[in-house]
Amino acid sequence: MKIVDNKHYIWAEKYRPQCIEDLIIPDSMKKQLLDWIKDGEIPNLGIWGNTPGLGKTSLTTALTKEIGASVLWKNASGEGGIEMMREEIPPFASTVSMDGRPKIVVLDEADNLTAVQNGAQYNLRGSIEKYAKNCRFILTGNYKEKVIKPILNRLSNFDFDEIFANHKKELGASIYQRLSWILDNENIEYEKGDVQKVLKNFYPSIREMTMFMQKSVVDGKLVIDSKYIEIDKLKEEVMATIKAKDFKAMMKATNDLTDPSSLLTYIHKHMEDYFPDESVPRVILLLSDYMDLASRCRDEHINIAAFCTKMMMDMNIKFK
Repeated sequence: MKIVDNKHYIWAEKYRPQCIEDLIIPDSMKKQLLDWIKDGEIPNLGIWGNTPGLGKTSLTTALTKEIGASVLWKNASGEGGIEMMREEIPPFASTVSMDGRPKIVVLDEADNLTAVQNGAQYNLRGSIEKYAKNCRFILTGNYKEKVIKPILNRLSNFDFDEIFANHKKELGASIYQRLSWILDNENIEYEKGDVQKVLKNFYPSIREMTMFMQKSVVDGKLVIDSKYIEIDKLKEEVMATIKAKDFKAMMKATNDLTDPSSLLTYIHKHMEDYFPDESVPRVILLLSDYMDLASRCRDEHINIAAFCTKMMMDMNIKFK
């Protein structure tokens, strides 16, 4: 890595990418970003992805920093609404920067922007066009489908869930190198196979991998406790209980999951193994609902048990 933030003890913060070169993204995407920085100009961007820990915020921060922009950063979830669009963004976006720096408005959690019927999203669409000469917009969020198409069509969109799914081999190799580099930098002894286990279990969340590794260090050595590494076999057992509609067995199996929400990602990755084509749309809708709940729930085991119960009770979901 080019930049390590040594003021932090937590590895996830210490080794958070702070420049484009340190981001773990496909080489083609990295080249495109570096070309924009070289030109001193970027298009309006949408940076999306439901899985946490992939680098959406790091990309936004690094890009705005390296291009030398004057930035207005707003949380659309907490501050979203027509008032923000009318009162806070225009004064910033309508004027040229005094020092000639590009101006960028970052709307974090833009998918939670005030409901379309209240006008905020349509007002945003107008702002993107109106201030095109002076300002660029970067929207980030979990669900790009919650953003109206007239906005999406005005953005160059990066979907991190799709990127990490479609470039698994390339990015998996890069993540393995990064994890090994971190351990070497921390003078931690480790077995290559243990790093591979962490990668396989937590992919694609680099943040989770880094946090898990740090808490697994014992006396200067990486010690992986197998009970904390989810293996596909345990998730297969959960799926078998759902298929059999065995509620008692399902409760026991889900309680054994140390990372309950990882079951949702597992199902998405193995959709074709479990469900006929006609059931896939319904399963995807359920996954989306419960992934959203997982980000807000107080007890992930209860959330996953509810998800599995819903799967059992849904007559429209069939198993192979």
